[in-house]
Amino acid sequence: MKHLLRKFLYISTLCLAGLILPLEGIMAQQIITGRVTDAGDGQPMPGVNVVVRGTTTGTITDMEGNYSIRVSDPNAVLLFSYVGYLDQEYPVDGLTVINLEMKEDIQSLEEVVVIGYGTVKKEDLTGSVAVVTSEEISRTPSPTLSRAIQGRASGVLVTQGGKPGTGVTIRIRGIGSINQNPNPLYVIDGVISGGIDNINPNDIASFQVLKDASAAAIYGADGANGVVIITTKRGREGKPRVSFSTYGSMNLVPKQFDVMNADQYAKFYNEIYEANSIEPNEAYSDRFRELYYGEGWEEGTSWQNEIIQRAYTQNYYLGVSGGGENSNYAISANMLDEQGILRGTGATRYNFRANSDFEIGKYIRVGESFTVSRSTRQDEGTWQGNPWQVSLITSPLMRVYNEDLKGGYEGPQIPFEFMTGTDTIQALNSGGNDKPNPRAPLDIAQLNTSYNSFLGSIYMEISPFEWLRFRTTPSADGTFVHTRNWFPAFESGVRTKSEATLDENFAENLTLSIENQLTLQKSLGNHNITLTGVHHARSYNGYSSNVAARGFEYENLNTIHNSDAELLTATGYYTPVRWISYLGRVIYDYNGKYLLTASVRRDGNSRFGPGNRWGTFPSASVAWKLNEDLLQGVDAIDMLKIRAGYGMTGFSDIGNFRYEGLLSKFTDFSPVFGVSQQVAPALNVLYDFGNELIQWESSAMTNIGLDASLFRNRLSGSAEYYIKDTDNLIVARSVSDVFGKIGNPFVNLGNIRNRGFEFNASLRDMEGLFNYEITGTLTTIKNEVIDLPETYLSGNNIARVGNTVGSLYGYIAERIVTPEDFDTEGNYLHPVPSSGVPEPGDIKYTDLNLDGVINDQDRTIIGKPIPDFIYSLNVNLYYRSFDFSMFWYGARHVDVFNSQRADIESFSTQDINHNKTVAYSENYYREDRPSDQYVRADLYNRNQNDRISTWWVEDASYLRLKDIQIGYSLPRSIGGSLGISRARIYVSAVNLWTLTDYRGRDPEAPTSGSPMNVGTDGSSYPLPRVLTAGMQIDF
Repeated sequence: MKHLLRKFLYISTLCLAGLILPLEGIMAQQIITGRVTDAGDGQPMPGVNVVVRGTTTGTITDMEGNYSIRVSDPNAVLLFSYVGYLDQEYPVDGLTVINLEMKEDIQSLEEVVVIGYGTVKKEDLTGSVAVVTSEEISRTPSPTLSRAIQGRASGVLVTQGGKPGTGVTIRIRGIGSINQNPNPLYVIDGVISGGIDNINPNDIASFQVLKDASAAAIYGADGANGVVIITTKRGREGKPRVSFSTYGSMNLVPKQFDVMNADQYAKFYNEIYEANSIEPNEAYSDRFRELYYGEGWEEGTSWQNEIIQRAYTQNYYLGVSGGGENSNYAISANMLDEQGILRGTGATRYNFRANSDFEIGKYIRVGESFTVSRSTRQDEGTWQGNPWQVSLITSPLMRVYNEDLKGGYEGPQIPFEFMTGTDTIQALNSGGNDKPNPRAPLDIAQLNTSYNSFLGSIYMEISPFEWLRFRTTPSADGTFVHTRNWFPAFESGVRTKSEATLDENFAENLTLSIENQLTLQKSLGNHNITLTGVHHARSYNGYSSNVAARGFEYENLNTIHNSDAELLTATGYYTPVRWISYLGRVIYDYNGKYLLTASVRRDGNSRFGPGNRWGTFPSASVAWKLNEDLLQGVDAIDMLKIRAGYGMTGFSDIGNFRYEGLLSKFTDFSPVFGVSQQVAPALNVLYDFGNELIQWESSAMTNIGLDASLFRNRLSGSAEYYIKDTDNLIVARSVSDVFGKIGNPFVNLGNIRNRGFEFNASLRDMEGLFNYEITGTLTTIKNEVIDLPETYLSGNNIARVGNTVGSLYGYIAERIVTPEDFDTEGNYLHPVPSSGVPEPGDIKYTDLNLDGVINDQDRTIIGKPIPDFIYSLNVNLYYRSFDFSMFWYGARHVDVFNSQRADIESFSTQDINHNKTVAYSENYYREDRPSDQYVRADLYNRNQNDRISTWWVEDASYLRLKDIQIGYSLPRSIGGSLGISRARIYVSAVNLWTLTDYRGRDPEAPTSGSPMNVGTDGSSYPLPRVLTAGMQIDF
């Protein structure tokens, strides 16, 4: 029946074509027939597009790979194309039968790599450039492009959290700065952009990472942290190609902590009260709980379950592309709706992209690239604390709802009929860490951010000669952000009340640029040379305004003008930046054996003072193809190349007006008398020193590498070693308090070194019925502060000479104090903490400076949040119409301060109502039950057992199955007859399994952040487990 249906569709299509062709055209045309087969297995290929180049005349091959097409010009050229195969052209040249073998489009040495302001063959690269294929990116169902590239390129560290609508942290070859933005430079279709997550992964044609300075120096002052170059898909000659894909996902919480239920909680605290000679609390009695909760009181409220949800994601993509002999086009649209596993969080995104190219006459080519995007993000209400953390420690005796309270949610309180006095209230509710209802802010707060952005460019290219090309490209990159945070009036228990507040922020960022490029490319005998000159000018203007209001009489009219005008505050900012750059580059090779690339870039930037606005950034790299010289004729070696490079890049994203002293209006205190109330009129006073001598941060990198390809590209790989020194670090230098309340000036002092090895290897066989591709990467990272004028401390992180930037800074915990640490008279035999004498069950800290007291002077570096090495393994298997893939990613020797464990396995100051883990409640240190794993239950935390120390710092090394996927593709014999060039369905699981000793929710999330604010897990938003089903279809 299916066979008859296919024949019917095929014959009907031919009949319809016959009806619409003019009879006189048929009489004048020549008929070309032939058969298209797969070069790998010799099988016929149905569904191949066959088009007369430069016309709209075309057909497709039938189920046996046969085709028939009419041409009117005996000199016509036939263009054969099929998804996943190389396009091929064949001149008719009077022939009537043309049979063709098509080859799969797999990575080869002929692959062209975008290197910025030009392209080169992959085998001719002299710098360090990592390539992530579009197939790798689109194969992974990921809501953002940055998440899809994790582990795909050596030397690139990608860490992420699980919050929808937020990007990831990308670090290329370590961290080169302390206070400045460490993100790489992003270049999309030749235009510098602020980010990449507004680009749909399905639109990517090529993705390159310029890692070493010899490659990145062409971007000068913007290239110090590496450069990511993205090219989106463009149309090709032939009939229109339609691509549609969709997937749906279910997101699940990966891990929950086993904290106490209501019954365990009540018994635990009554046990502690008794041990501390405190009268047991009536509020924790069975009678109270039974009347308060009713039936089922033993469990109470599971706050972890109350704040999470089973979340769903849906994604739709539609793309159309095509073109003729003198023009092409590609347009696409995408919609993403992603719910978060935390209630009240989520994100949506809408994208539209259009690319086109036109040839005007013989010498002129014009085109455009345009992307518009609108995205919205819903954040969690955090004005009462991080919900992930609060849900762990809030009392399970508290209910979720209370209709008698404004807002409708219960707070930490006891019904009045069960109060026995103020002591009862204090026992349950007192303390500075009184934790409210964690569910309430997730339900009632409205924290919404919308982003409207566009990235567009047009170009004109003039080629008066084959060897000379001039291109000019004006472009615009704009982002418009509106953040609206609404908090209605809310009561939470006997102590926590708030009035309605509204906070709105508006930001507009617009960058206009023009780039002019002149390229000369000539071959003189065995000498091949390409000269490139570039002039680039950019102008950025940023505007921001913020308005905050309180006092809303009618909360349903929650707009700024309906607030109390006396309770309204407003601020605004304007940020202008100007750049101008000049670049010269030469690419040379002799007989394809000896390669040279050299460049010089000169950058000017308005962020620096008049005497330091210009910087010069040179680079040079060389390569030698041994297979074309010493090893020529060795059949097993396709390519063997050694290369070396050196270059300098800079960093200019330092903030504005650093070279000038800044004024600010002070109204909350008098700068004359230094008191915290306004006793004098508001004044414009100096609050930040300027430094006219501030200069660029500069990075110098040396890179050596070896590239190899063996056995007809079945086995390939590379190995590299690099040293990157960043000098003239821009840091804040502390000044004496005699200058008053003034910010520290920024100066150029210090040096950071990053060095490491990078390896990647690939094994593939794409011939026959069973095919496979196996790729792996390994990256080592050694980051070290070489020189700093002083130690920089930020929270739990420190930058100190001889150590990693952002190292964890705290105390060394030796063990649990035991009775043997006291003499017969009860005197403690070791150094005493400044907070008081410890007792058995407390943590014993090391007295590093041997002064007999445990205090801040005994802190030291106790961990590093940068892994020693990262690695990945990607396996793709293909058999007939089935495919299977799995992707592993891991990091080794990375440390995290597990702050959330410190909260639920010890006590902080006055947290007498915080929940704890079941394991802690059953095993904490008691005189009759000593423990070497769990500290004692001290309601007053006199030893500060929860402070950052090696007791709570854990090895967060992990190996994670990031993605496992099974797919089925419609056989060509079926799809081709229906006009379908490709159809595939698949199911996948992301973050399905993790091997780690880390005891937090997620070992990866805490390592994502800025250099001096990383490595502390205060309940970071974890990565969800994601189950996905999807389909892809191309016509």
